[in-house]
Amino acid sequence: MRRLKERLRRDDGFTLIELVIYSALLLLVLGIVGSVMVSGITNQARITDTTSSTTESQTAVESLGLGVRNATAINSPTVSRPLLIVKTYKRGATADLQCQAWYYSATERTIRAKVTNNTKIGIPSASQLRTWTLLAENVAPVDSSTPIFQTSGRTVTVNFVVRSDAGSGQIVTTSIASRQNTVGGAPSECVL
Repeated sequence: MRRLKERLRRDDGFTLIELVIYSALLLLVLGIVGSVMVSGITNQARITDTTSSTTESQTAVESLGLGVRNATAINSPTVSRPLLIVKTYKRGATADLQCQAWYYSATERTIRAKVTNNTKIGIPSASQLRTWTLLAENVAPVDSSTPIFQTSGRTVTVNFVVRSDAGSGQIVTTSIASRQNTVGGAPSECVL
């Protein structure tokens, strides 16, 4: 006991073995903290990516829902012509009609929307597509034989996947029905 007290009173410092042990313990602690931080950053990136694809899916479906529910006429898109056009009432006090369209671009893998005041809408060129409102990116059909937009009478069925950068995807499959009593076929005032 006296030896320990004497040694503690001396100002010799640490031995080489003590320094090596302390350094090894420090490296171990830093390694654990570093791996926890890297794991947290990776998980945060994955969560942000998934949240982004979910938000884009919801934005596209919300836009489609608002337009289709008020539609007085709906066209019938196909796999080769993925353009959904409806004639719908504008929001507001007056009952003015307008044309709304949603287009799936397989080359850009996007869903975009456009609203016009009874101006006919056709499949946009690449330069025209830039003027449309972007609703969702990294979009793909659920399968190659099913169009993204399908119609049956007053109902539009939507089927697509919004892929995240991590590879996972948000699958969207929903049906939206018009609330209007009389829904005609292709809105001739709107379709080119």
